Amino acid sequence: MAGTRLVSGIVESRYRAAQDSIRLAPAMFTADSPARSEAYDAMLAAIDRLRGDFRAHVADGRLDFSAAKDGSPGSPGLFANFTLRLDPDRLTRLRSRLGEILDELSEEGPSTSEDAVDVTLFTLLYGLRAGTES
Repeated sequence: MAGTRLVSGIVESRYRAAQDSIRLAPAMFTADSPARSEAYDAMLAAIDRLRGDFRAHVADGRLDFSAAKDGSPGSPGLFANFTLRLDPDRLTRLRSRLGEILDELSEEGPSTSEDAVDVTLFTLLYGLRAGTES
């Protein structure tokens, strides 16, 4: 449910589509794919949702990226944002390792342990074709 409001004394509920996860097949991004535009739109929607959810969690005081004071592993928070040049072999290894981690998480499914932590993982790795530098 996205929210409620009172309309003429009646509570109106508004709903939005929700999805726990999304992974798009590389074939959706080929130049001749009829779903290419929709695939990019789905990615942008996921980015927008992530931003909104993150902002709400910050406002609720639920996020903690600080290290534990006692030296224990502490918060699961991790943030990295960078751009670099990779040779094709290194890029292939990186893409493969990330894919393996995502496959493993998907296969394991959610934990039912009482001490499990809700975690959001957003992964976006993309390359730029030559001549498209910004």
